[in-house]
Amino acid sequence: MRADRLLSILLLLQSQGRVTASTLADKLEVSDRTIYRDIEALSTAGVPVYMERGSGGGVFLSEEYKTGITGKLTEQEIQSLFISPNQLLTQLGLSTAFRSAILKLLNAIPMGLRPQMQSVTERVYIGNAGWNRKDEPVPCLKTVQEAVFNDKYIRFQYRKSDEVSERTAAALGLVSKGTIWYMVAEVDGKLRSYRVSRIENAEVLRDSVSRPIDFRLDDFWKQSVASISTHVPRYPVLLLCAPELVPKLSRLGHWSRIDEIGEPDETGWYNVSMFFESHVDAKKCVLENSPNMKIVEPVELKQDVVAALMDSFRLYE
Repeated sequence: MRADRLLSILLLLQSQGRVTASTLADKLEVSDRTIYRDIEALSTAGVPVYMERGSGGGVFLSEEYKTGITGKLTEQEIQSLFISPNQLLTQLGLSTAFRSAILKLLNAIPMGLRPQMQSVTERVYIGNAGWNRKDEPVPCLKTVQEAVFNDKYIRFQYRKSDEVSERTAAALGLVSKGTIWYMVAEVDGKLRSYRVSRIENAEVLRDSVSRPIDFRLDDFWKQSVASISTHVPRYPVLLLCAPELVPKLSRLGHWSRIDEIGEPDETGWYNVSMFFESHVDAKKCVLENSPNMKIVEPVELKQDVVAALMDSFRLYE
């Protein structure tokens, strides 16, 4: 909206002094011509805004002029300051708030807001990289976020493989690993992490959480990553999977990771490339999902699965 853009121009000029029209255009994602029109509109409205051409020139306000805008930050803008402005912000609905918050922050940060800012840093941690997973739906992310930011307990159903269990946990933090979100919570005195995409029917409870005094979200997550990294799936398997199995592949367990899901062949089955922690894990997974999963490679895994199936068959001869 133009009114928002005019306000942003005033905030930029007040906080940074002299700014070129091109810089304003880049920051506000409009053309230079639009900026010229906006400057003219501000001048017509009585705002003492001026332009000078040439080296050292630019757009600036009269030194005596003050906008009277306090730049009071909204709660969402405060939260957005400590989260990178990328897809993660978009998922949380904070991308627009980020740009607005930075402009206001340049003017002044009220003392009363600093505890809130510190609170966000203790509750959201952005990891440096993902585990090569694709984007996944997170319908309960907003509910989890509410519980984390307000120090509340959360009741939810958690889906793991084909099993669903109900849990109640003290929500302590949100962590992103690439574009995958995790909730860190305390259950029966122990710290746990839950993948948000597997959380269903979440409900924020009224009871407040007493955060552990020595808990640091970043330290907990770094230690967890170091532990998990020793079990990163490294055994490659090429499979053919029935259409009804494909949506369940991310929940198979056995320390499995999807590398790529190809196009279906003439029979409707999908070529799927996966990694498992070991030969044994891959074998268990294939046997549990037979006859909807067929091994293409490696040959030794195929032979081992066939031998296991033959042993089972002989029991009924």
